[in-house]
Amino acid sequence: MGMKRQTCDLAKERRRARRKETGFQPDAYRENDAIRGKHKHTDESKALHLQYIELWIEFLIESGRVTDGYELEKGIPAPKITEIKEFIR
Repeated sequence: MGMKRQTCDLAKERRRARRKETGFQPDAYRENDAIRGKHKHTDESKALHLQYIELWIEFLIESGRVTDGYELEKGIPAPKITEIKEFIR
């Protein structure tokens, strides 16, 4: 038990020294981090999401898994991991 405690104490001291060396301020970003969903659903992320949906539908049509005119709707099952890997390749 004594050796384990010494190792933990040594690691704590190293972390404290590193924080002091880098000038770490624990409360520096607390106010900004407290804003929930700050970067969620921005116009840029929405546009990127729609772009990938269009690419996914194009992939499905080209691979013959769906017919032309296919649209994603709520309730459609998520793709299998093998399909996602094929899409990425």
